[in-house]
Amino acid sequence: MAVSVTSSRDIVRPEGAKSIFFRLLGKLIYRRVLALECNFERQFTDISPKASVDIRKLGAEDTSAFVDFRSGPDRSVFLARLEQGHACYAATYDDRIASVSWIALNSATLWLLNANFRLERDELYVYDSYTHPDFRGQRLQGQIFEFIRREFTAAGIRRAITFVVPENVANLKSRARLGFTEIGMVRRVRLGSWVHFLSSENAPVLKANRK
Repeated sequence: MAVSVTSSRDIVRPEGAKSIFFRLLGKLIYRRVLALECNFERQFTDISPKASVDIRKLGAEDTSAFVDFRSGPDRSVFLARLEQGHACYAATYDDRIASVSWIALNSATLWLLNANFRLERDELYVYDSYTHPDFRGQRLQGQIFEFIRREFTAAGIRRAITFVVPENVANLKSRARLGFTEIGMVRRVRLGSWVHFLSSENAPVLKANRK
């Protein structure tokens, strides 16, 4: 999978200056992320959008539109995720992609720690949620997540999990508004080729991704 290059300015705005320190530390020795869960039976807070959008699932025919929307994951990443059975749900405005969230079932990869983990049959993993700067502040992620919740509740899914770095306060607030609560922390310690994961009791158990 391709890894996008993020500027210091893009990190500082949503996550705070200390996130740069932890990102650098994470590349060398230590990194940690919070594990969050959302029980689909919980009552959500107000997630009414401030813009009128359509929510739909993207397919291979949307590859060019997705690449135009986001400069990070490239064409091959988008198609590879679809081939692996992952799904990308998008909020569109006048046929323009404004915001997306990816989901995975059965097994998934936490790219922040380059680790794999298994999902229970009634769980899904929400990851790589992103809103274009032109549409931020419109609560579009809430509309996407509500669409996902309704669709997968009907399919027997009862819980969503995700991961957020503790410094990303804006993301934590956004997830809390959608009904996510913290269930633990996952830590990765790396010395050369040696990698070890520490998960709190209720957090997913991770294994190093050797690909």
